[in-house]
Amino acid sequence: MNNLNFIVGAMTALRYFVPLVIEGKKRNLECFFYLGKDNGKYNSVRRSDNLNYLISLAKILGVHLRDHSDVRNSSGPVFQIEAECKWEGKNKNNGKKIAITYMADYAMGGTYLKCLKDVDHVLFPSKELAKAYGCLSEKNIYFGSPKYDIEIGNREHICQKYGIDSSKKFALYAFPKTRDNSKVNTHLITSEVKKRGYQIICKSRAKDVIPDCEKKYFDKIFYDASWYPHTTMELLSISDFLINFESTTSKEAILLKKPIIDFKVKPKTNSTGERIATFKFLYGYEFFRNISEKDINQKTISKSIDFIVNKDNNKLIDDSLNDCIRKYFFEVKNTCSKIIDFALGVNF
Repeated sequence: MNNLNFIVGAMTALRYFVPLVIEGKKRNLECFFYLGKDNGKYNSVRRSDNLNYLISLAKILGVHLRDHSDVRNSSGPVFQIEAECKWEGKNKNNGKKIAITYMADYAMGGTYLKCLKDVDHVLFPSKELAKAYGCLSEKNIYFGSPKYDIEIGNREHICQKYGIDSSKKFALYAFPKTRDNSKVNTHLITSEVKKRGYQIICKSRAKDVIPDCEKKYFDKIFYDASWYPHTTMELLSISDFLINFESTTSKEAILLKKPIIDFKVKPKTNSTGERIATFKFLYGYEFFRNISEKDINQKTISKSIDFIVNKDNNKLIDDSLNDCIRKYFFEVKNTCSKIIDFALGVNF
């Protein structure tokens, strides 16, 4: 019997691995999580709360938990997130080693090249994304991302889960990194959104703590309450649009077909003034309303919000989202099935 093996270096890997496990279980495959070492971060698999979550999840899914050091004794394909917990050589039956790209990290800090050295294949969402970042290789495979091949609960279920009034309309505020928050006028942005009758759900990460003085601007605040299904995706699914600060949350928004107001507050990368722009090649689409740091003012913010909430623009926004998905991304349905077929050598 073939097994599916997953190196879980951090809790964030679950967004990508659990959908593959669910598909594998449909095929009666045994699945194994090989847990990495303590990385000292909020998403460490060795933190007591996270480890308890993993143990509970493994029981629900029927997954076997092992230490990362045991991966060489595994059989079947091995999945990892980029270069996390990399290991040399092969397992017992020479199973394929497949690295899954995590958001856009592969384009920064030489991560992609580190992947190429130690794996058989690197899974990209699409060839166009790989091309955009100069990451083309014969080792690449293009089947989308398993993270999005999931069934998100309906609006009522999600609102009940998070204690939200389902009769309201929402905007999701992806809180900026602590490094960038001083460049943001939180009060101005949130007040303009609320004028249009929206409640604002704020989502941040444990490493980017929301200052006490800013909590009053939000109707609800969440950190990573659920590793799978991921909190951000669930909250985005019930929101009308995303307020973003150049984070890769924009990718989730696009694949959930939500328009974006994006504030350009990331720092310069070099003396030319070029910014760290994760998806710069997408900024020209109509669903992407871009506001530079120097243009964070009432007039510009108001104009961007009004464009998005104006029903006369719905078709224009929807068409641009669909065009973007066709060119740069993928249709999410059956992504996991295609990945597992490839990993097991089925129909390839």
